[in-house]
Amino acid sequence: MQFNRTIAPPVFEIDPITLTLPEKKILENGLPVHYFKKEQFDLIHFDLVMTAGTVFQPAPGVAGAVIRLLKKSSPTHSAQEMEQLIDFYGASWGIRITDNVLIVRLVIPKSNCEALLPHLMELILNPKFKQSDLDVYVSQRITSLEMDKLEGSYIAREMRDMLLYEENSPYGTILTKQHYKDLTVNMLESYFERAINSSTTSLYVAGSIDSSLEKLIESYFSKIKKGEKLLITSPLLKELTPRSVFHELPDCKQSTVMLFKKGLPHEHPDRESLSFVQTLLHGTPFSRLMNNLRGKHGLTYGVSGGSLMFFDYSIMIIETEVVKEGTNKAVEQIFFELQRLREEPVSQEEFKQLVRTVKGKLYRQLNGIVAAMRVYQHGDLFGGGENMVDSAFQALAEFNVEKIQYLANQHLQETDFFSIVVGQK
Repeated sequence: MQFNRTIAPPVFEIDPITLTLPEKKILENGLPVHYFKKEQFDLIHFDLVMTAGTVFQPAPGVAGAVIRLLKKSSPTHSAQEMEQLIDFYGASWGIRITDNVLIVRLVIPKSNCEALLPHLMELILNPKFKQSDLDVYVSQRITSLEMDKLEGSYIAREMRDMLLYEENSPYGTILTKQHYKDLTVNMLESYFERAINSSTTSLYVAGSIDSSLEKLIESYFSKIKKGEKLLITSPLLKELTPRSVFHELPDCKQSTVMLFKKGLPHEHPDRESLSFVQTLLHGTPFSRLMNNLRGKHGLTYGVSGGSLMFFDYSIMIIETEVVKEGTNKAVEQIFFELQRLREEPVSQEEFKQLVRTVKGKLYRQLNGIVAAMRVYQHGDLFGGGENMVDSAFQALAEFNVEKIQYLANQHLQETDFFSIVVGQK
């Protein structure tokens, strides 16, 4: 059969889908466990989520060192032996570090959980950080830091945090080589001791989970000690004064341009709809800023953005790297596109394309049991609730051209944004 590939296939509406909800248990130590069960899915995914991310760390670099060195901290095996064990049993160990959480992600064949879990749980229940591993880590991070300090995007992120967080807090402090040199085994052990307990930690498990596997999982994770939640050590400044900041980078070919502002908390009624407006502004290759900065003016290869979510606020960000000769033009055009959203109604054709794009993103987020687990996990952390996917589709159903203009006027005023330029003007 011959296809005419110059003609697009017909577009069909897809019915909304709902989020797969877990079976929830509270273990005897108070640890919440969420089981996402799917038969014949024999790779078991474990996400151990600790509310102990970088905004909780006592000093710069501590949280990252703890989670990155955890796999090497077995009290009974060397780092090489742990790697070999994980590989032998066909498993994987991954980590994620965010402002809010530290996550250990394990993937283990169901048939090997009984053999491997005891070794992995030693790392969680009784880690022994080693000075030799810390020395190597510090050397590697210092080398990486030296390279990062040459990158405009890294410098812009540092400057952003200096403008947002209290002075001398871990987030309001520029990371230096000395911070890494000051790390000690005692600091890592002390932080991990406080970071993982039944009040800070939740477990999410996806796969073919039967009663015997549940019993195995609960026998180990119920051993996590009880404890208290951590206090945030890097609070957001109470008074934010948006302003423009310039940092010169000699001999650069591109400038980093970053605009940001305090955004909405997860539970705000406008948050979901505003995320749709952000998609229109910078969320696709055909977004307004891509069409302007790249298509019309040839200043950049790409534009990124989004919202960094925290527990009671977010940070909205727009970022791009532009040819240095076009730095001022790029800043001007970003504000011009924000003004257009405030003043000009979006065309029906552009609006329909936006709705199709947002629907596609929502469906892709729920593609499979592990993806559903991660979406639920995000809502569990930030208060999205079990009906958060239904709420997103409902917000999209109520979304319209007038709502875009309203949201832009409420939340995208030029005077609300900080702007940082790293490079040349």
